[in-house]
Amino acid sequence: MTTLTKELSVTNHIDLAQQTLLSYLKEHQSPSLLLTELKLHQAYVCNARAFYLFELHYANANGPQMAIVSVDALNKAQVMSNLGMLNTNIAQIVIKSFIKNNPLEANAPELKIESPELFTKLEDTFSAEDQYNIAEFMSSHSVTAFVFFKEPNLNLEQVVATYHKLWGVEVSTLPQFNMQQGQNEGFITYHDTNIYLTKIEESMPDELLKGAASLSSDWPNAYEMAKQGSNIFQITLDNQSLRAHKATELVRWLCALMVANSDKVTALMYNFYLFNPQSYLNNAHELQEHPDKAPLANLLYFTCAPAENNALQITTVGMENLERLEMAYLRQQDDSLSPQEAILVLKLLGEHLLKNNEYLQDNTTFSLNADLNMQCNLRQNEQQHKYCLITRKS
Repeated sequence: MTTLTKELSVTNHIDLAQQTLLSYLKEHQSPSLLLTELKLHQAYVCNARAFYLFELHYANANGPQMAIVSVDALNKAQVMSNLGMLNTNIAQIVIKSFIKNNPLEANAPELKIESPELFTKLEDTFSAEDQYNIAEFMSSHSVTAFVFFKEPNLNLEQVVATYHKLWGVEVSTLPQFNMQQGQNEGFITYHDTNIYLTKIEESMPDELLKGAASLSSDWPNAYEMAKQGSNIFQITLDNQSLRAHKATELVRWLCALMVANSDKVTALMYNFYLFNPQSYLNNAHELQEHPDKAPLANLLYFTCAPAENNALQITTVGMENLERLEMAYLRQQDDSLSPQEAILVLKLLGEHLLKNNEYLQDNTTFSLNADLNMQCNLRQNEQQHKYCLITRKS
């Protein structure tokens, strides 16, 4: 058999990869997400293909983020995006997974490297050391919650039937549906969605529970109720969609799980916050009327802290999990909005951003209604994390 060989011109390949990535971002990325810098971080060669790992820096997002472009000997370029924060170990896992899922054809041209010193050679097989990186990658791209049960029994068939009743979707009829259940674990698969349920053998540390309960100011006995649920199941959901969509789907499944076990569930923990099961279900009802709306009442909580000049800063916790900057409303002493109304402003703003795939920008103004004119400025906290500071314009 004759093997074709094609010389790889490094300059041309890097330019092709960069232009392909820029075109992809222009088509798929929100215009309000402001890219300030794109640069090559590392070049790899693996399985007769070149892979270019790029750094993406944004003015209104915490970064740097990463994206990978593969280029083969025929100059076919493919983009791997939504990979999260820059991490070379995870990048290598993504490349190996891409090769496993996209094997070359038998007669594919051989790739000859013009300047091999510019590339890192990567083996296309997974090593024992990769297992930690695979777990880290899955953790960074999935969404997770913990449900506290009085009893350890879990009936997934009942949960799937309840999901159908609540949301009108019979997942058992969807493509690639599969369900398996053991004594302490189980999983549900459909389309590209995977849901894993695992019983945690060890009890959750008291300090963690007390810290989570202290944030639940509207649920005074949160700690006691969580302690009653001595059987804790971890629920993890992953698919190819954006994190906001993953989180919304997780909310639907958590509701099905709690309704199917209404007399057994004592508490729910998401993002280190304890939710009252009944309040959680009540907040999720809007999904039945507005299925495309992100249920922020189940995905965010708020902290309050004194600021200068007797002001009060109310800050979201959870927007970063939805691939947005956290927001803070600076409520001045003479502000006509109450703290609860200020929280509602942040919720409405968050819903608007997610529904319209928008990002807040520095030094911009916007109106929620005729009487609410707001100013947004980007700031950094003590940990150098960016956030959006919202103030009332007079």
